[in-house]
Amino acid sequence: MKRKGFTLVELLVVIAIIGILVGLLLPAVQAAREAARRMQCSNNLKQQALAMHNYHDVYKVLPPMYIHDTNVTDDGGHWAWSAFLLPFIEQQPRYDALEVGTAKARAKITTNPELFQNPIDGYRCPSSTGPAVHEPGVDAGYCIDDINDTNTGVAVTNYVVASNIADLRMKRASNMIDGLTGAIGIFSRGIKGEPTAGLRDILDGTSNTLMIGERFHSRAGGIRMSGGMMLVARDNLSLGPTARDNPGNTATNQGVMSLAGSARYPINVVMTPSENVSSTKKMAFSSLHPGGAQFAAADGSVKFISDTVELSNGNNGGGWTVDSVMEALIGMQDGVPASL
Repeated sequence: MKRKGFTLVELLVVIAIIGILVGLLLPAVQAAREAARRMQCSNNLKQQALAMHNYHDVYKVLPPMYIHDTNVTDDGGHWAWSAFLLPFIEQQPRYDALEVGTAKARAKITTNPELFQNPIDGYRCPSSTGPAVHEPGVDAGYCIDDINDTNTGVAVTNYVVASNIADLRMKRASNMIDGLTGAIGIFSRGIKGEPTAGLRDILDGTSNTLMIGERFHSRAGGIRMSGGMMLVARDNLSLGPTARDNPGNTATNQGVMSLAGSARYPINVVMTPSENVSSTKKMAFSSLHPGGAQFAAADGSVKFISDTVELSNGNNGGGWTVDSVMEALIGMQDGVPASL
């Protein structure tokens, strides 16, 4: 009796067809997953922008990028903008435990390091593939061990505030911190002695001014692209005004670079392994979403900006001039409103 069944050739053909179908469907599945991750990232930015507005409703100003102790040479930890938003993103218990703005961050790092290490989902982009915590000995200046010798890292955030079109470094007048060099964004104020910005100060229009942007955190291919620091920043103020005003001295930039982004470089600027530690390219906005990065504007809307957006990023005759779309989107009262 002749038995019915597949021949070997028929079986191989069926397997080949299934393989082809899987190969065709896999990119579509991956694209759908990335679309979902991008949507969640957009929602994270939306919630942060809403928290900024709620903070403004209470205090009549936006939070500072970070606050500094009255001791100008103190290079310990300082409370960051993300810490001040905790009560407005359903993180009141952590805010209370940290005593944000009351206790010194340096002291709380010693007693409650886990509060600085445990990531907050709303501060992480779902597309991020890098470590959730900055690595001691690898992320120089981004770890608790650099702040208070506890040999532990600070949690990574994939969001930084929009601040600058120039190199992210502090400028110093005598022994007082006096804002940031070349800073025209919302979060170029309120570091020490200067009032923080309010919505009333955004003269170019809240829909035309960026508030928060993305920065990914990666160790892939030996390149150290560092995301932001969550809740706290380190600042090497003790290096003195000469070192601080030197744009090549990245040790003086770490505190600001860990919290803020600049249009000094294009979105998703390419770094090489040789640029790992010292490159100021770390201040750029970046993401793992193909083609650009997402930003929250001051009106709470979320925009995806292409990495090919117009950017002159040049020092024009010794001064920083707003003469491109990306620079105009960073500036809040430069008189050059731009929209996408």
